[in-house]
Amino acid sequence: MIEGQLHLSSFILIIIATAIPAYLVLKLKGNLRILAMLLTIFVSVHGVYHIFGALGFEFLADNIFEPASVAVLILFGLTFLSKTRTRREIKR
Repeated sequence: MIEGQLHLSSFILIIIATAIPAYLVLKLKGNLRILAMLLTIFVSVHGVYHIFGALGFEFLADNIFEPASVAVLILFGLTFLSKTRTRREIKR
């Protein structure tokens, strides 16, 4: 019971937190827009993980959406590294 409530409260807070990077996607251009979009996707997928956990769909939550959110977070990190590396090479 308490786990479902924690998932639900996490989902609500995550949806609120999604508004900031989603707004940045609309306002930014170039590389920062790509990074903001990946961050928005990560936060959204992680929120879906929590709502499925709250609804009792543990298989979907734990085996589909949790690894998907981790994969998007890793993709975000790799994209961040590639964009900053490209920027450093331009400055040289």
